[in-house]
Amino acid sequence: FRSQGFGPEVQKRIMAGTYALSRDRFAALYLQADRVRRLLTHRINSLFSSGITALLLPSAATPAPLLSAALASPVENYRADFLTVPANLAGMPALAVPAGARGGGLPVGVQIVGRRGGDFEVLRIGMAMERAAGK
Repeated sequence: FRSQGFGPEVQKRIMAGTYALSRDRFAALYLQADRVRRLLTHRINSLFSSGITALLLPSAATPAPLLSAALASPVENYRADFLTVPANLAGMPALAVPAGARGGGLPVGVQIVGRRGGDFEVLRIGMAMERAAGK
C-alpha cells in the first residue's frame, strides 16, 4: 500500500490534498489556492529584492505543548504549524532553530526564511544563532 511508512497525520494530509485535487473541487479549491500561493510568493520576493537577506519569524504561535496535550487535539496540531506554511508555499528555504524557553520551560523556536536558492545562507545564519546560544 502507498500509505505504508506514513504516520496517521501524514495520511490525513495526503487525503485532504487528494480531495482538494478531485475533479469537482479543483476549480473551487486548487485554482484559488494557486492564486494565493503566487501572490504570497510575489510579496515575499519583494522583501528580498529590497535588500533583506533573511526573515526571522516565529515557528509557532505558542510554546511547544506537552506531548499528551498535542496528541489530544488534532485541531491544535494543525494550528501549531500554520506559521511555517508561507515559506513552504512560496518555495523558500526555511530552518527552525531553538530560541529559548517560556512558560514552565517549554521550548520556543524561530524560523529563518531565505530567498529562493538561498539554502546555504539560511544554514549559515542558523549555525550562527546556535553558536551564539552556546549549542
